[in-house]
Amino acid sequence: KSFLKVFVLNITVSFGGSLFLICFSEEILIFFLKENFKYEYITYFSILAIIFGVYTVSVTGHYTHLGFGKAKKVMYVTIISGLISVIAIYILSLNFGLLGAVIGNAFYALVLVLLIDSFRLLEINKQQFKSNIYNLFIPLITYILFGTLYIIYDINITFRIILLIIFFLILLNINWKLNSKRNEIHNNKYFQKIRS
Repeated sequence: KSFLKVFVLNITVSFGGSLFLICFSEEILIFFLKENFKYEYITYFSILAIIFGVYTVSVTGHYTHLGFGKAKKVMYVTIISGLISVIAIYILSLNFGLLGAVIGNAFYALVLVLLIDSFRLLEINKQQFKSNIYNLFIPLITYILFGTLYIIYDINITFRIILLIIFFLILLNINWKLNSKRNEIHNNKYFQKIRS
C-alpha cells in the first residue's frame, strides 16, 4: 500500500507539473524567450513536457531499486537509456529539425523498465496490481487527454485552469481512496486484536 501511495504521489508531481507546463507553455515561453518567441515553440515545449512527465514517473522504480541495493542496475539502465536518447535526438534532428530533437527525448523513457521491475522486487502480485489499476491508469489517461486537448485546440487561460483543477481533484480522489483502504485495513486489524 505504501508503494502505491508513493507511486500516486509521484504521478501527481510528475503529471501535475508537466500539465502545468503544458497549460501555461505560451506564458512561460514568452517570459523566457521574449522577442525570440515563436508560436511554433508552444507545440515543441508541450510535447517535451509530456515526454518528461511520462518518464519522471520512473522515479519510484529508481529509488525502489536503490533501496534494494540494485545501484548497478539503475546505472546501466540510465546510461543505456541516455545513450539511446542522444543517438535518437541526433538522428531525428537531422531529419526533422527541432521537432525531431524533441521527439528523440522520448527514448529516455526506457528508464520506465525500472518502475515495471520494481513491482517484481516488491512482490506485488497480479491480483494486487489489478485491484489498483484504477489508481494507476486513470491519472495517466486523464493526463494524456488533457495534454492532447491543449496541444490540438487553442484553449483560453480560464479553461486551462479548469483542466488543471479537474486533474488535481481526480488525483486527490485517488489518494483519498488509497488512504481509506489503508485505514479500513488498519481498523479491521485493531478490532480483531480487541476481540481476541
